[in-house]
Amino acid sequence: MYQVGETATLTATPKDGYEFVRWSDGNTANPRTLTVTADLTLTAEFAIIEDDEVIDSGKCGKNLTWDLTDSGVLKISGTGDMYDYWYDAPWWEEWRLYIENISLPQGLTSIGEYAFWDLPNLTSVVVPEGVTLIGKGAFSVCPVLKSIVIPNSVMNIGDNAFSSCESLQSINIPNGLTTISRGVFKNCSSLTSVTIPNSVTTIKNSAFYDCSLLATIIIPSSMTTIENGAFYGCSSLDAVSVEATTPPVLSGSNSFSSSPTCYIPCGTLAAYQSSSWAQQVGGFVEQCDNNNDEQSLVSVTDGTAADWNNLPVEYLFETKCAEGASWDALKSVKVYADLTYINLLVEWDTDIVTDLSSVPFHVYLNVDNDAPTGGFGDQWVKPNIDLFLEGYFYLDGYPCAYQPDVALHTGTPLANEWPGDWTSIESLAASQLITKGVMEIQINHGKLPVKLQNTFTVGFDIQQYWSSVGVLPNAADDNLGNRVLAEKLLVKVNAPTSVENTEVNSSNVQKIFRDGQVLILRDGKIYSVMGQEVE
Repeated sequence: MYQVGETATLTATPKDGYEFVRWSDGNTANPRTLTVTADLTLTAEFAIIEDDEVIDSGKCGKNLTWDLTDSGVLKISGTGDMYDYWYDAPWWEEWRLYIENISLPQGLTSIGEYAFWDLPNLTSVVVPEGVTLIGKGAFSVCPVLKSIVIPNSVMNIGDNAFSSCESLQSINIPNGLTTISRGVFKNCSSLTSVTIPNSVTTIKNSAFYDCSLLATIIIPSSMTTIENGAFYGCSSLDAVSVEATTPPVLSGSNSFSSSPTCYIPCGTLAAYQSSSWAQQVGGFVEQCDNNNDEQSLVSVTDGTAADWNNLPVEYLFETKCAEGASWDALKSVKVYADLTYINLLVEWDTDIVTDLSSVPFHVYLNVDNDAPTGGFGDQWVKPNIDLFLEGYFYLDGYPCAYQPDVALHTGTPLANEWPGDWTSIESLAASQLITKGVMEIQINHGKLPVKLQNTFTVGFDIQQYWSSVGVLPNAADDNLGNRVLAEKLLVKVNAPTSVENTEVNSSNVQKIFRDGQVLILRDGKIYSVMGQEVE
């Protein structure tokens, strides 16, 4: 048992008739020295020494030789670099259908170009620690190769090194690689998982071309360039998470072909919208973790609405039903928004809303207050609003939602109840409030697909038997029986100004939170996070 920070030396000693193969994490060093940084269990793997007959052999490097046994094992021995080949490795023409396993030695420093190209029965490979280069096309067109272990010593992987490995399911790019080469995983049609380390700065042309099962990819913050066709033909790719605050350059018009949703760092929406990403992805979602920013003054888990009496009045906004209004089941809607949540307290007429087995509701948001007038029914829908949020309550307090991570909830959410082209919310109410004609809703606006501004407008309606019976702010019929547009409630976010000292580019600046926006104070002038001077 070793403690964190201690250096451990592990030695695997085989019994007679056995030989050491590798450790359970793929490392082949024996003895092996490592520094303990976390809990780690390693198991030594051994194999029976078989008296295989060598059926062919030769030289494959200045200090490297090869043997092929009658059991289909191609064993490389020696040290140093392999020779490069051009579809003419000495074992290929006569023995390529015979080779099932490859044994690579400690001391190997490079794998030659096209060294193991087109081996149709090769299923797995462990590249030993110490190899720094995998040559161009080295393992291309190995159709049943399912796994390959690449150590972090590898600093360069050549073009098309694993292209058309149709059974390869996952790959960990070594930490230290800076460029993912052209076509390196092209036509790997079973590839579902790729881990790209924070050392990679460039993904070259067609690197993941036609990886049709690749559904998600994380682009690290180190990335600066993604070339044309890098993810073209990845028909299942519906989500790309980019950790870079400066949008990586897309050097062509077809880096993506599936129009994936792009998840980007908080505060970078403007930069990405003005970049070439806007023409190649299906939309942007800022990854703003607001859960720890502020403890809301409203609790939707206490079973009462008493905390609404203690909110700052300058940020508590309310609309009430006007006398003679149509669709008058709603008595009032109160809204309080802070840096994390939009909170709504809704009260309705229990003589109108009588069926509490299911209470559908809609929330309408103009997140930037660009169009303060909405309407009822179809008039509420795009482009008059930015978001149409839909849900309903059961009498037992269980909410239904389309996006279960947007808001807090009790009970079990029921997903996929609403059309996918609308964004729905998950919300919460205690059953004792519902029976009193009261509903509390708390929306985590940091998880909405559009960014909430400091002032925004909101509307609400409630239904019975899937027909609206209450709308606030009020919509009404005019004297000709036509519906009149409703003026949505104007809300201001409670975002207190604060100042935080930070170091930026080795000079002391101040990060200012003002009116819900992050600004930078430097040398007496105020700048946006995009570097533009503001008043």
